[in-house]
Amino acid sequence: MRFCDCWEVIRLTPLLLLGELKSFLEGVVADYLLETNKGHMKAPQVVEGWLPPKESNDIPDVPYVILRLIDGEDNTDSARVNVKILVGSYSEDTDGWKDSINVLLRIRQCLLINRTLGKKFRMELPLKWKLFEEQPYPIWIGEIITIWTVALPIEQVEEDVYEYQE
Repeated sequence: MRFCDCWEVIRLTPLLLLGELKSFLEGVVADYLLETNKGHMKAPQVVEGWLPPKESNDIPDVPYVILRLIDGEDNTDSARVNVKILVGSYSEDTDGWKDSINVLLRIRQCLLINRTLGKKFRMELPLKWKLFEEQPYPIWIGEIITIWTVALPIEQVEEDVYEYQE
């Protein structure tokens, strides 16, 4: 059995999409200084997957932007993945939800303006977003669901070699 020469396809995998998206969103949220549960201000941390385990209670988890691959689908001529973007902020103020929605809407705006990332990954529409009805006060959480076109590996069929016998 022959293994595929798929380096070009590997450059376009969903995991690399998360890396491109992380770099892009770090620039988008860098100017936001939001309250933490430690009483100081900081820009949201952008992480892939889940928040890292807490090594110290001195490091605040919020504010954050979390990027998660949630599912994907391969068809005859295309491949798509869905990415969930969770935005969380901290505020004991009853208007604290506005911090999360402000960051969420800024991310939405920037993604709609720049629908292709890294010259490889294209965001498709619809883009869906929401602020959750139930909030774990004093943390406020919203979500964006995006659909991305990624590379579909090209099927390789092994050729049989026939020998003629005389």
